Amino acid sequence: MIRMAGIAAAILFAAPAQAQDWRLISIEPDGPVVFLDAANIVPGEQNLRRLDLLMIRRTGDRGFSSFRVRMSVDCDKPRMRTEQVWIYADDGAEMGSGPGQNQWIDTVGENGLRTTDMVCGRKPLPDRSFGPKPPLAEARKMIEES
Repeated sequence: MIRMAGIAAAILFAAPAQAQDWRLISIEPDGPVVFLDAANIVPGEQNLRRLDLLMIRRTGDRGFSSFRVRMSVDCDKPRMRTEQVWIYADDGAEMGSGPGQNQWIDTVGENGLRTTDMVCGRKPLPDRSFGPKPPLAEARKMIEES
């Protein structure tokens, strides 16, 4: 019985979070549209936050069109590390996943610093929610219009 409970707990904690709330962070000219999963910002020890970012590119770019990155952000220092990466085809089907670099790098650039400020609660998250499903169609429309 205890073994079954342990297995169930391992499955539960290994599975990605179910409730998602994608918020638009940035639109780069001819680049990705970046969303943050506002429902799954997880506080950790030493003022760290774990989060998922979704980056959607023009279809056909580089053999894939979007990827999701699970990362940690250090709220005391402007730095971040990637922990896991998922790659998606144009139709949204997962093509693969793998570990991130898991090494701290300095957060640079306006978008990176702004995202860190939102995740760490220094700036508000965008109000508009794109819902629980990855907003592929909405992002592609934004790319076409940019």
